[in-house]
Amino acid sequence: MRDWEDSSTSGEDRSTTGLQFAVEETDPTVSVGIDPDEIAYVFELFTRGQHANLTDGTGAGQAMCKKIVEQHGGSIGIESTLGERTKVMIRLPKRG
Repeated sequence: MRDWEDSSTSGEDRSTTGLQFAVEETDPTVSVGIDPDEIAYVFELFTRGQHANLTDGTGAGQAMCKKIVEQHGGSIGIESTLGERTKVMIRLPKRG
């Protein structure tokens, strides 16, 4: 898993650097967060953490996202607080 590093500088022109965005779930009725001991495995195919039984899924979603992002030359990272929130950050380079 690649660590997320923010290398942007203030005033940076994003039209030349690409696209970066984040999706964050903070609703405590939906977000279960990820155990810190399990975060290293979140992008492995069919891997679900011990708290994943609280949500539907197969454990394939994040692995597929990582594959797609990396096929486009980008990077993906994740931050999470167990029981509170999860934030997925994606960077895609400018093409052409």
